[in-house]
Amino acid sequence: RFAPSTRARRLKVVLFAIVTLLSCAIATPWNRTPAYTMFGNGLVIARITGIGTLIWTAVLFLTMSRTMIKGLYQCLPSRSLAARQLDANETTHVFCGKMVFVFGVLHTLAHLISTYRIIDELDFQEVNTALKCATQADLPLVFANSPRCPLEKKHGYYEMLFSMTGQTGFLLLVVLGVMGYTAAKRVRKANFEVFWYVHNVCMVLFVILLFLHGLQGWFGIGMPLVLPFCAIPVCLYSIDRVLRVVRYYMFKGGSVRILSAVIRPGPKGGEAGALTALQVTKPPRLWNFRAGMYAYLNVPEYSSWQWHPFTIVSGREDETVDFIIAGAGDWTKTLAKQCLDYKNELRPDFPTIAMDGPYSAPATTALCGHILVAIGAGVGITPFLALMARIVAMLGEDEVDVEGTCKDMSLKEVHFFWITRSADEFLFGRHHFTRIVSNPVLRERVFLHLHLTQREPAGDAPAYLFREAVRRQ
Repeated sequence: RFAPSTRARRLKVVLFAIVTLLSCAIATPWNRTPAYTMFGNGLVIARITGIGTLIWTAVLFLTMSRTMIKGLYQCLPSRSLAARQLDANETTHVFCGKMVFVFGVLHTLAHLISTYRIIDELDFQEVNTALKCATQADLPLVFANSPRCPLEKKHGYYEMLFSMTGQTGFLLLVVLGVMGYTAAKRVRKANFEVFWYVHNVCMVLFVILLFLHGLQGWFGIGMPLVLPFCAIPVCLYSIDRVLRVVRYYMFKGGSVRILSAVIRPGPKGGEAGALTALQVTKPPRLWNFRAGMYAYLNVPEYSSWQWHPFTIVSGREDETVDFIIAGAGDWTKTLAKQCLDYKNELRPDFPTIAMDGPYSAPATTALCGHILVAIGAGVGITPFLALMARIVAMLGEDEVDVEGTCKDMSLKEVHFFWITRSADEFLFGRHHFTRIVSNPVLRERVFLHLHLTQREPAGDAPAYLFREAVRRQ
């Protein structure tokens, strides 16, 4: 078996080969058409990279169609190669974004070097002999077609740059560049809000510009090629957004609300660095959950537009949906502060909350090996707390046919390594720990390895005894 990073690299190579070959098969002329004779290989490269950009865009939207991915997780055997490839959907999304930009740049350069130069050099009537114009009746938004086909006059090089295709092409590259820059890990970590708003606004602009870019109908196609290539992926992605809006207005502050919150304040006693354990009521509808999934949370008091993903640490049989959230950014620190204010009677109730999901995470395919080793540091243990809940359901109750698990259960041992600076963080897993150590079947197959890295304060006997107990486990 390949490591996840190796598997992701192999997936990128295979995906790149498939998209490139498919683009060549679709865009390469199999005979010498008048357009090919006039514009040469530059036109062929422009068409191949243009088709490639559309295919990469389609895959880009598919990788973020979470409802579709969730359905595939439930339909595919967990041990299958296809199911494991779904675990890399986010890294594939980033790779597709880079490929859209690369293919877009190559597409632009091919037109600048070949197509536009030849149009500038030849008489427009001669150019018209190579064009296969779609009829004006077939073209949507005729007013946006500039220059119209067939050409009515000679168009110079710079005039073509400021045509509809030229302007939208350059704007597409600008939009992709802005999205890529704000999505970079360093920029995203420094200001998540900028990334969030820019990504969502530019995504809509990108689709609109891509539609306008293909309106010319110079080669006999009466509709932009973005429609046959990207309509279905965009619709699948839009389903997620529609369901999010529906869940928001149906359940926000009513069926979905915070029942309880346990807050471990940060090092300075406030919300910075705090850990917040939330128990949220389950939505009555549109909720199909299994352990290991994640959901998006929204706090309208902070922003009704911002949704943040968190792993669900409760099990399928639990009555509530539980999360453990670290106070690392503005949003999470605000949530911790609002919960602390309620605990300190500074506000009448917990903050209103909305929830979107659940969606499948890579952890959902982790149970199909013989030995599972899960390593978490600090709040990074949350995906593995979810796995603990699922393992208890499977092994503790001898239910190896739990929905979404391997039909031929082969899991023999499970090792959980939890490394943390503060012993308080272990309390967030006490419910799962108790269920594991109290069940003889689980004790023989599930092993807990707790590691505390911080030294106990001088003269604190209970802290010393706890540290020694953890060290000698």
